[in-house]
Amino acid sequence: MSTESRSSDNQVVSKSTRLLEENALTIHKWLLFSVAIFSLVFSFISVLLGDYTQAWISVLSVPGVCIAYMLMRMQFLYLSKLFNAVQIIVIITSISLLTGINSLSFMFFFPVIVSVLMAFKENEKKTAFSLVTAVLLILILLTAIAYPIGKNHWNPEHLFLDRLTNIIGVALSCILIIYLLIKTMNKVQGQLIVNTNILIENNNQLLAARFSRDQLMSVIAHDLRAPMAGAIMTTEACLKEGISDETKNEMLRTLHIKARSILTMTDQLLDWSRSQTGNLQCNMDLISMKYIDSNVRNWTMLIGETKNIHFNIEIEFDSDETVLCNK
Repeated sequence: MSTESRSSDNQVVSKSTRLLEENALTIHKWLLFSVAIFSLVFSFISVLLGDYTQAWISVLSVPGVCIAYMLMRMQFLYLSKLFNAVQIIVIITSISLLTGINSLSFMFFFPVIVSVLMAFKENEKKTAFSLVTAVLLILILLTAIAYPIGKNHWNPEHLFLDRLTNIIGVALSCILIIYLLIKTMNKVQGQLIVNTNILIENNNQLLAARFSRDQLMSVIAHDLRAPMAGAIMTTEACLKEGISDETKNEMLRTLHIKARSILTMTDQLLDWSRSQTGNLQCNMDLISMKYIDSNVRNWTMLIGETKNIHFNIEIEFDSDETVLCNK
């Protein structure tokens, strides 16, 4: 029973681990698609605003996303996430240098930071923290640049459109990330609740098996040891000299009854132990009442003789009467 429980616990842990890995992979896929969609949208908006350089820089992330997706399909998930994060950071940095700090394009770094912390797993956290540190250093350097490289971004009207576009883009990015985070956490939490219930059930089964073991040992110590001691005393009496054959035969018959009763008690204790752990199948048969009466009298005689207890058994039944039960 304990082996089965340990196997079940290992399956629960393995299932939880696989779930976390699957969710990390799902988040990475959504981030790749989001980056590609946002890049295409911003490229289109940049073309409408006449920012062709910004449009080309934005559209460069699309082939980068394709490369990251191919790495993911080739089972290089860590390299895929690292490549995608680095190329996004490079593109946002380039656009921030082009449009200037006042365009608020640097705000895209904040959803990037959250995405990096979400995408990289436990053993990859050092990479995530390194990327976040690099982003913070880039933000500090961008604040030291007073003017944009692109001349058209000096125009106040154009700067207003840049700000509006970037604010809307950052807001949509944050909403998407929060949605993915909530969806993932709800899925993980639901599975963890299921796994916890399974572990609790396994633990209860282990406690029941331990209780059954303790009960079995207690019964063996009290109810089997005394009859065995009585059987040994009977054999010792038979081995003494000067005992008549008639007395010896009577003792042997008594010893035979005790031995059969001890064997019956042992089998029933083992059956009871298996029933407590769920490993005993119940087979219903028609059992003669004579068999039940004989079994009860032999059992009580065995216990009564060793403990000086007198049992008065009265069972009324017909000679051919049977009972449907497990033998």
